[in-house]
Amino acid sequence: MKSKIVHLRGYRAKSGLTQLAYDSNGKIINESHTTKVRYGVKEWVTFLNQINSLGFIKVEVCNVFEESEREIGKIPTYSEISIPEEIKQEVKDAFYGKSEDVRMTPEQLEIAELREAVKALSSGSGSDKDVQPRTRRTKAEIEADNK
Repeated sequence: MKSKIVHLRGYRAKSGLTQLAYDSNGKIINESHTTKVRYGVKEWVTFLNQINSLGFIKVEVCNVFEESEREIGKIPTYSEISIPEEIKQEVKDAFYGKSEDVRMTPEQLEIAELREAVKALSSGSGSDKDVQPRTRRTKAEIEADNK
């Protein structure tokens, strides 16, 4: 199997902020660091497990290099390849958490329900009887969703 080297760029918070800062040209001005990690080995797994404790507010995959044909006794050479979606998704899941782990707030749940109702009405596939009238949620219902 040909080994891959992944270049990750991590941006740190600037002066206590928890978001990226941009200059007047739209360029990110936060301090950034590039880390090179070999993909698929224990070092990769360890780095992804500890990525949130490194103080980054954003992490992105910059480049991926794959080992070219290697001759015995010679230093391997690497060529740049397009970034596989699998690697992007692994980094995203490690940094932001997997989407199924995220709990929605009551407001987000309400917005999702309204979007579903609008989608059902706009598609015209169902009758008006399929869409239930929207009622306000009680405090007990909201607390039950948060538990």
